[in-house]
Amino acid sequence: MPLNLISAASPPILASLLTRVGSNAVLELAFACSVGALVMLAILSRRRREVGTIATP
Repeated sequence: MPLNLISAASPPILASLLTRVGSNAVLELAFACSVGALVMLAILSRRRREVGTIATP
């Protein structure tokens, strides 16, 4: 559900940012979101490995 809300809200947000500030701001925001997602994925991957080693006897 949160992914659906983000997907529905992103085009109007990006379009308004593009018209008010310019294309550089849209690219910077997209880059920041991509880096944030990559960092979260790395954190989740590390946690999964820690939980897997603890649960294995």
